Amino acid sequence: MNGRSDKDITIQVCTNLAGEVQMLLRTGLVTAPSIQIKTFPPCCMRAKQKAALCNGQTSDSAYNELEQGRGQEREQQEQATKGLLRIMTATCLGTCDVDFSRDSAMPALCFHYFLNEATVQALLAKGKYLLTPGWLARWEEYLADWGFDQATARGFFQECLTGLVLLDTGVDPDGVRNLQAMAHYLGVPYEVLPVGLDHFAYIVKNRLLEWQLVKDRQEHAAVQASLSQRIANYAMAFDLIIDLTQLMEEKEAIEKIKELFTMLFAPQRLEYRPLREADEQTDEGDSWILKPLASGQGFFFVSFTTTVRWACF
Repeated sequence: MNGRSDKDITIQVCTNLAGEVQMLLRTGLVTAPSIQIKTFPPCCMRAKQKAALCNGQTSDSAYNELEQGRGQEREQQEQATKGLLRIMTATCLGTCDVDFSRDSAMPALCFHYFLNEATVQALLAKGKYLLTPGWLARWEEYLADWGFDQATARGFFQECLTGLVLLDTGVDPDGVRNLQAMAHYLGVPYEVLPVGLDHFAYIVKNRLLEWQLVKDRQEHAAVQASLSQRIANYAMAFDLIIDLTQLMEEKEAIEKIKELFTMLFAPQRLEYRPLREADEQTDEGDSWILKPLASGQGFFFVSFTTTVRWACF
């Protein structure tokens, strides 16, 4: 047992976007009864680790946890995946075999969390290299991981791109400084595009509302099914009771009562015993003590008249 309730929500997000998720919660742009943030390393940061993950060879505990979590989610589907919101993209793990549930929010690129798709495509078409604050904070590690030194990095970026664009979400006070440092290192122009968190908040809130709607429908269906079953049981019981009132023979009444008790209680054994004067009685008069036939057996009995008793085991 992990102590989590069915109202708890886990937001699974790469570390590059964790600051934005935390800001949504701190500012109240996104609210929920209970939200836990779970981060995983960005696959776009470590090409070698990404390849190892695809081959099942990574030793990174966070990656292993993400992979192993697939089977765990299936086993605990009633608890974990119902409240799991993944903030990642279709390119996060490349071609890795990851079980993205229907609770996963997966645009094509992480930039789509902050700008609409048409705007992103227009910027890319102009040769702009888009950056998020979380990615930019690690730009030197990225370039090193890609095998660039300053000379090769300058040659590549100056040939292929027209400039750097920071999608400034406002979560990193060092974002502009990091952008200037990277642009100076590469020898390319840069610009800052203030995007804020409104678009991101809309997406996350929409996903949370979708989850809540599914949960409410499931709870409603469960309650409705339970009530329908109870109504059906009551209807059957009343039908049998009506039948009992129309019986004239004791033998027929006994069989009908057996049928009623079997339907209501599903006992392992059902006995009918006629009352004899020598039987024990309690001080309550019409209640009767029935000793179990074997030790450890439970029972209950019902007395309709002072002449018969029923016991269900």
